[in-house]
Amino acid sequence: MDVDVELPAGHRLVSLAEDPELRGPMGRHNTAVWPEFMFHDPVANKNWDRLFSDWAEFQVCLLDPNGDVAAAHNSAPLPSSDTPCGDETTASRSTRGSGSMPASAAASSGHRPDR
Repeated sequence: MDVDVELPAGHRLVSLAEDPELRGPMGRHNTAVWPEFMFHDPVANKNWDRLFSDWAEFQVCLLDPNGDVAAAHNSAPLPSSDTPCGDETTASRSTRGSGSMPASAAASSGHRPDR
């Protein structure tokens, strides 16, 4: 993944589109760093797998020099509209081929405090 940001020495950013095998390590990382409430949102739970099937290029890991996940970022493009964010309507409209460019992205990021 080519971005114009300085990364810590030996680290690299990789999207799941580039390396789908990172889905498991990313999931284990997220489970370890997210607060409990993150696991109980019905809209997120219903749409979670779509992040990986529909928007793999928006799922990004920061890998340390050993290739381990140091940080993870999960997001999905939001449609360009006046739709309120964070509800079922937004999640269902965030689809490929909708014909609109995303105005922004809904996101969740997490990192281990020791990294």
